[in-house]
Amino acid sequence: MTPKEKAWELYHKYRTLEGKYGDKVLYNYDAKQCALITVYEIMEELDSIRDVTGSSFVLGVIEYYQEVKQEIEKL
Repeated sequence: MTPKEKAWELYHKYRTLEGKYGDKVLYNYDAKQCALITVYEIMEELDSIRDVTGSSFVLGVIEYYQEVKQEIEKL
């Protein structure tokens, strides 16, 4: 999945939340902020893993999520 596709997927998941009492629709700004928080959390975890393992693969995933973050900001 491209960073642009992943950004759209995360944004859309927050834009149209399915809940116990029915579906909710978040405003664009709120959905973007939720998606960005998700990406920040993923990147923090990946940084921790990279610090412990020194894995170059993890560095590539971090770079991927940095691109996802940039794509979310464009939405």
